[in-house]
Amino acid sequence: MKEEHKTISFMIIFPLLIIVLLVLAFIDTTLFLYVLLAIFIFASVFLLLGKGAWYVAGYNVLSGNEKSRFTEQEVSKLCRLVGVIHLPFVLLIASIIISNRTLEILSLFICVIVLVVVLIFIVRMLNDKQ
Repeated sequence: MKEEHKTISFMIIFPLLIIVLLVLAFIDTTLFLYVLLAIFIFASVFLLLGKGAWYVAGYNVLSGNEKSRFTEQEVSKLCRLVGVIHLPFVLLIASIIISNRTLEILSLFICVIVLVVVLIFIVRMLNDKQ
């Protein structure tokens, strides 16, 4: 699929998905959480496989010349990092569904730790690139 087709389809699907999720949130909170959990699991697996560079914020708006600065391996690594960021949120949503307060607090701490570690890793990776 061409890059502009991916962008256009994402621009159409994403707002519709947000609308559906908002409607679900008002109709049935539990169903909303299950759908949100499924979306995060799908996105995590997709990104952990190194796919979905178009999903990573910033990379998808680079020009062809700017994208050529990054190797496919670097983009794949970036996708995996974004996938790792998704995993604690999967745990958080699951803990909310099963109503486990301890697991919710633990998953929030894990979210913060993972975000800090990944941001440090990305900054170091970008500094090594320069």
